[in-house]
Amino acid sequence: MNVQEFLQQLELRLRNNFNINYNFPLGKRILDMYAVCNINNSKYLGSKNLKIWSYEINEHCLIISTKETLTVSFVQDFVGWLKEQIPVLIKTHPEHMQSYLTGVIISPSGIDNQAMQFINKLKYSKSFLWGLQGWCDLRLLVVDLATGQVISNKKAEEVKKVYQPKFSSSFNYHD
Repeated sequence: MNVQEFLQQLELRLRNNFNINYNFPLGKRILDMYAVCNINNSKYLGSKNLKIWSYEINEHCLIISTKETLTVSFVQDFVGWLKEQIPVLIKTHPEHMQSYLTGVIISPSGIDNQAMQFINKLKYSKSFLWGLQGWCDLRLLVVDLATGQVISNKKAEEVKKVYQPKFSSSFNYHD
């Protein structure tokens, strides 16, 4: 499986809930795919003029690929860049509750052991206005197309299945 085939599979899984852009420029990088999902929920009393509460949850998926074996220095550089994108992508306000910044690296030729250890240990969360305007959690996943393995930090475990490559010719995005 190559990177383009994997991106097509991923688009099938994400397209019902995410707005998807290919070759998306962001900062100093051009992303292979950028997907964003915004969820707003509100409770009203009687009419929409009397809002009781409201909150917003967002997810930004920033997906890149590399041609070489993935090294710890590449992953550290990508994580640093992801942290720099938080003020660019996350717009806080009183109704903002939570945002996920999901970084995905697609590697067609493997991952070194130090990079795996770094990814497994990674934790990052940023609160805005002491949590009154929500917070942002960083998820990091690496998809190794050579082995079909997905490596993730603890926060990304809940979405790991979405990024699992399917190698069969009869791909079903409902799996």
